[in-house]
Amino acid sequence: MFWHWLILITIILVGNFLHIGALLIALANYPAVLVSGGDIKFRNTNRYLFGTISAFFLQSIAAITISALIISYIRYITEDQGKYLIAWIVGIIAAIYPIWQAWRLASYERIAEPESYVAKEATHPALPFSLLVTILFTLLFVFIPSFLDKVFYPFVALAVIMAIISLASVVLSFTKFQNNDDVMETNSFSSTQEKENDLKYIFHFQKLLAFQQLFMEQYNDAMAKVANLGELRNEGFLRPTASLNDPDAIAENIIPALKNKLAILDEMEMEHQEIGEPNS
Repeated sequence: MFWHWLILITIILVGNFLHIGALLIALANYPAVLVSGGDIKFRNTNRYLFGTISAFFLQSIAAITISALIISYIRYITEDQGKYLIAWIVGIIAAIYPIWQAWRLASYERIAEPESYVAKEATHPALPFSLLVTILFTLLFVFIPSFLDKVFYPFVALAVIMAIISLASVVLSFTKFQNNDDVMETNSFSSTQEKENDLKYIFHFQKLLAFQQLFMEQYNDAMAKVANLGELRNEGFLRPTASLNDPDAIAENIIPALKNKLAILDEMEMEHQEIGEPNS
């Protein structure tokens, strides 16, 4: 008997500390997550409602099976005698605790992992109802042993089938999320390229404006030198009145400035054609 009690206490402590029961119930939720769509855009739809109903049955099957296993073990180590009151109390608490723990962890998940919480949102309303059903079945297992004998193997069989479906749902969910990540990564790469092209286009026009200013400064300097105006200021007023009477000075200063301007304009035109149109 000592070893039986030691195994029971160990299972309860380790299982609750590692959230094993709650994790098994969470695993059972995966088919319901797929059914509900795993997205808030399906909220208030028939698909969302069906996901909640599915979650209720899946959670209940998982929780009731865990309860049946624990109560069966309590019956075994107590030889189905009610005088071991503490053992039965511990067994009832241990049988109900996993579904309650799953409900509590779901509320924590809302803050710690909001994205995961939203994806499984349709399954959360089912948790309190699953808890009530688990409490009811646990009490029936304790006070009506024949009922436990009748439903034990059917529930174990349902739990095995549900585990297979849940594992398949996990694989499908992983594949779905991986494909979504690939699409997001591709879109992100495309978006990055578009931004780079847009920036390149902006820099090109900034370069055009800079060269335009440079052309103007070079021409103004050449005209000021030819007209003996010194440093040319207020170009808009002085240029119309500037006297350019020295052909040699014009050929030496203004003509080269204009040729340089045309050469750079041709270069910028070629670069402009290579860049093409912006993305946005």
